[in-house]
Amino acid sequence: MCRYSNPSLDARVAPRRLTIACLKAALKDLGICTSDAVAAGTRALEPAERREFLRRFRDLRRRAAATLEPEWLSEAEAWATDVSARPR
Repeated sequence: MCRYSNPSLDARVAPRRLTIACLKAALKDLGICTSDAVAAGTRALEPAERREFLRRFRDLRRRAAATLEPEWLSEAEAWATDVSARPR
């Protein structure tokens, strides 16, 4: 999901992935959760990393939405764009 690594780490040490931080940022951006905080000991995104990740995440979602056939969109997506599609 994320290819960020901490450049200050020794080259012999495996880079720490930001998968959890990216996932939390994406969920917050979608309005699914209210915080993108991660647990102690889990590396969080720096502000510049968060901006870049969200820029790429939103672009990916736009491209996917433009190329997906309508029947592959989730009900939640349909509900967000068409009020008549919501269950009664």
